[in-house]
Amino acid sequence: MRGSVHKFGGSSVADAEGFRRVGAIVQGEGVACAAVVASACGGVTDQLLGLVDAAGTRRGTEAGSDAPLQAQLAALLLRHSEIAQSLLAPEEAAEYEQELAADLTDIAGVLHTVSLLRDASGRIRDHVAGYGELWSTRLLARYLDTVLGDRSAVWLDARAVLVADAEVLGPVIRWPESRERLGHWRREHPESEGAMLVIPGFVATDSGGLQTTLGRNGSDLSAS
Repeated sequence: MRGSVHKFGGSSVADAEGFRRVGAIVQGEGVACAAVVASACGGVTDQLLGLVDAAGTRRGTEAGSDAPLQAQLAALLLRHSEIAQSLLAPEEAAEYEQELAADLTDIAGVLHTVSLLRDASGRIRDHVAGYGELWSTRLLARYLDTVLGDRSAVWLDARAVLVADAEVLGPVIRWPESRERLGHWRREHPESEGAMLVIPGFVATDSGGLQTTLGRNGSDLSAS
């Protein structure tokens, strides 16, 4: 991959206008921009971690009801759906919303388990917290694909290529394995040749094959 990598934080993709500004910047770079790394929409990671904490302590629930958590998940669905409907054609927005709804169903299952056990391990927190970047970049890739003209945008799931393990001083990237996985991904996705890659920051896979994150400000590390 040759060219620059642009990284956009949560405030840059907090709403539809933010996505449009990102699109204008990327368009202005042209072929010089090889990839875009983005964080979750502003505040989403904190919301997701708050859901895990609330499920673990069952705060705000009545007789073990999951209704308050479901309401917060519905709010996340509404926020992202409204952005998608503003940026995408109806059919594209509907496809995006289906993927989002499936993820939220998975999260609801995890939260229910946490609420029963009253415990959330670090792995569970990593698993839930990483969804925000997946949602923002899936949407961004679809949007950029509509504004780039002859050049396409392709979503690259960082969990498929980036291997990182938590150590005492923080996450350590397994570079040889990560490069090997990226090469494999490229071969499996010939449509990525010459395309702009849109990549979720913050998320990775550990050596055991489980989803992990790169910690706070992890999207900056992803872009680097």
